[in-house]
Amino acid sequence: VKEGCIKPLCDLLLCADPMIVTVCLEGLENILKVGLAEMNTGTAVGDFNQYAQLVEEAEGLEKIENLRSHDDNGISEKAVEILETYWSSRVIGRGR
Repeated sequence: VKEGCIKPLCDLLLCADPMIVTVCLEGLENILKVGLAEMNTGTAVGDFNQYAQLVEEAEGLEKIENLRSHDDNGISEKAVEILETYWSSRVIGRGR
């Protein structure tokens, strides 16, 4: 994360290759898990998931939201899982 991997991972969510999109989603999910763990242990900067904020700043949230309607069920399910886990208050009421 210190090397700036979030923006490239978010940019690759637009790739036509489902395998690349899947790997990027998994990578972002792992980064978001670390942010959540830091929040839960009190080691986070502030009272929010700083990595979720970085994903938003990299336009990743919108891209993940768009993947909810991806043709590949695995991708759409992973996108929904990430949104519900890390942005649940923002996605309530939004359809797939």
